[in-house]
Amino acid sequence: MEQGVVVLPGGMPTTEQVRALEAVMLAYPQPVLPTHTLAHGGVAARAVFLPAGTALTGCQTNLDNLCIVLGDIEVTTDEGPKRITGFAMLPATRGTKRVGYAHADTWWITCHHTTLIDQRDIEDEMTDESHLLNSRLLELPQ
Repeated sequence: MEQGVVVLPGGMPTTEQVRALEAVMLAYPQPVLPTHTLAHGGVAARAVFLPAGTALTGCQTNLDNLCIVLGDIEVTTDEGPKRITGFAMLPATRGTKRVGYAHADTWWITCHHTTLIDQRDIEDEMTDESHLLNSRLLELPQ
């Protein structure tokens, strides 16, 4: 982000490129993003609210999953960067690590198959980077 302009990398950035950006972003104060997890019927859904103006990176996923988006966000997808407005559903291939910018308040919901019911266990199953999840920030002493 430069002078209020957000430019996502062309194509799908490598995991290393996203991690390099993430290292810079982690040097700044982190927003608290409301996160809700529900497991039922062998499916886990994890919903994150992204206020307008939020720049973010996602954790690398261990599992193929489905993303449900409601809002206005520019994000790297399996096909490259896209601006998603309104409602959309998209596949997410395991191993991906995303970069995004919410132009307006946005809900991002990730769904995957699981036999687990505990939020922490579900997060640990979904990514080896669960310690970086915003939901874990709420657990840290202030």
